[in-house]
Amino acid sequence: MSLVFCVFLTQCHLYGQNSNDDYTFIDIEQDNTQRAVSTIVEDSMGLIWMGTNGVGLKKYNGIDFTTYKQDISEPKSLSNSLIHTSYIDKSNRFWIGTETGLDLYNRDFDNFDKIELKGEPGLENGVLIRAIQEGINGELLVGSHYHGVFRVDPLTLRSESIPFQSTIAKSAIQVNCILKSKTGNVFVATNYGLFEYDGVKVKPSQIIIENGEIAENLNLNIETLFEDKEGAIWLGTLSDGLIKIKLHSSNKYKIDSFKITAERVLSIAQGTDGNIICGTENDGLFVLKSNGTLIKNYRYDKFDVKSVKSNSIWSVFVDSQERIWIGYYNKGVGVYDKLFDKFKDIESLANINNSLLLPSVTGIASDQEGRLWIGLDGGGIDVYNAADKSIVHLKDPENSIATNLHAAAVSGMFFDSKGNLWVGTWNSGIYYLPKNTSTFINYTISNTNGGLTSNRIMAFDEDKNGIIWIGSYVTGLHSFNPATKKFTPHNSQIYQDVIPSHGEVRKILVDSNDVIWLGTTGGLYKIANDFSEGDKAISLIERMHGDTGQKLIVDRIVSLFEDSKNIIWIGTDGGGLCKYDPSKDIFIWYGDRNGLGQQTIASILEDDNGAIWLGGNNGISRLDVEKESFKNFDIHDGLLANDFNYNATYKDDSGILYFGSYEGVNSIDPKNLSFNSNEPQVYFTDFKLFNKSVVLKVRKNRL
Repeated sequence: MSLVFCVFLTQCHLYGQNSNDDYTFIDIEQDNTQRAVSTIVEDSMGLIWMGTNGVGLKKYNGIDFTTYKQDISEPKSLSNSLIHTSYIDKSNRFWIGTETGLDLYNRDFDNFDKIELKGEPGLENGVLIRAIQEGINGELLVGSHYHGVFRVDPLTLRSESIPFQSTIAKSAIQVNCILKSKTGNVFVATNYGLFEYDGVKVKPSQIIIENGEIAENLNLNIETLFEDKEGAIWLGTLSDGLIKIKLHSSNKYKIDSFKITAERVLSIAQGTDGNIICGTENDGLFVLKSNGTLIKNYRYDKFDVKSVKSNSIWSVFVDSQERIWIGYYNKGVGVYDKLFDKFKDIESLANINNSLLLPSVTGIASDQEGRLWIGLDGGGIDVYNAADKSIVHLKDPENSIATNLHAAAVSGMFFDSKGNLWVGTWNSGIYYLPKNTSTFINYTISNTNGGLTSNRIMAFDEDKNGIIWIGSYVTGLHSFNPATKKFTPHNSQIYQDVIPSHGEVRKILVDSNDVIWLGTTGGLYKIANDFSEGDKAISLIERMHGDTGQKLIVDRIVSLFEDSKNIIWIGTDGGGLCKYDPSKDIFIWYGDRNGLGQQTIASILEDDNGAIWLGGNNGISRLDVEKESFKNFDIHDGLLANDFNYNATYKDDSGILYFGSYEGVNSIDPKNLSFNSNEPQVYFTDFKLFNKSVVLKVRKNRL
């Protein structure tokens, strides 16, 4: 016997960045319909229900879909698979309006009761239901095409037709939407304009405008209604855009018209940011400020993978966790979750020139103009201007920034204190761009008179005297003296017995005391920057592991960082994170037992609040140094990838952190990281006996 349960949608990752950026809708892929999604609602358990135009009803628990369809052999199935509307009432009962009638979902037995609508001739063939709403006295109001509005007693489920006061024949009227406002007014949207329900009958709306006259511009074909947070009523029309009705004073209304589109406005909602969101037929998604100012028209763009997937958006819904759901005509469902896409990004997009040339980012640095120089594995360097979001590819010989960069595989970048750029490459030596010049100079083994002994350059740093320290992946430590303009190799001098791993330097760090730290595949070493003949690099391999009780944990050091308190943070390849506190001369290790989600610590940064951020092999981790607690982030939080490249990081003057991964750059604004206070709801979705689902409360199941 087994119990199956679900935690709906809320991930264990609980942080997101606040921003006023565009909405990016993520496709809900699994079992997603290609038929129009006409209605989306959420029940009290957090389940999302989606009604479709021909393939029934879908229940989504954040992981799986359950589909309900009409089955003529099953009397408790849906009355029709073509669904037009749905509604959750104040008692959490779920009502469905279909092509042929009204259904009520029975949660106990996971089936549907058909509600018989009475009081009108010609109902034996079914009634097309487009609107459902609770009325003034708790009754259920059901709007139909060509049969008016019905009143259903929620207890007895008995129904009756509501008198319709109009010079137009009821058989010609399409009731498209019903809305009960906060003031208790019940508005009825039809193809012949706006009506109201007074508790007895439905009659034409008498909206008195500011000059004391009855509004005459509401006799339009109205598709949908919505009330915003300020109590204004928005009307979505067939071909006249949006109309906003706002109670102004003394029962007089102010009416504004916004002709944003000539296409049908099919759905309206309001985001938690106050924006009005409108789905249209063939004209995309419109987002407006509450005063009607257009913010953006989202449209399908085949060259933009982040665009909406269709210009026909039939339904828009904002759930209890502030996510925005959109139902497309033929592309399923998309959802925008500000807590999912926590991080901004710069990525490589197919067929888009203004994107990274290649995805794998191996170095990030910034010039004095604030432009990001992004090193790529196979793509040279791209220069990103955040002001206009433009990208210049230095591999392009016609680029306007710098030429003569002939290497494609960039392995590290560094701007020195004078504004000169140093570029390490995997097999082409160093490319050097002096400040205020536009031509790279290439230094290699062949043109430095023995100064460089390797063309595989991984890292740079600078000491207080302006000496540039260089780490290669074959022959270890080098330096460059700007005064003499000479390179010097040092490995044979600083090691007693040189072994191959001494030459494999992943990271160089010159700390605040001008001590040079070397992260190599053979462990951690340090040496004073003013070392002389006979001075040797000090191995810290044994010291690092001395307090652990283990002879050796890991000797591959791939990242190093000194924080604002002069703590040295040491990243390993496969062994987690190590901290060295110089004031106490102790090493402390962090790993799985501490909540760290990374085995490999590829890159390290500190934010303005003193937290340590780590890019690794399983996303990004944040260490609260005071509490010694970790928060881990991965692709489910909006990261482009879970694998981050060695030491491809940068922190700008405003405190934004940049991490380079195999799929691009993610940026993090720690100051605007917000907490998701929504606790996940746990409930049972199935009960299985001998691996077969059984229905409770059925006697033959003996449960």
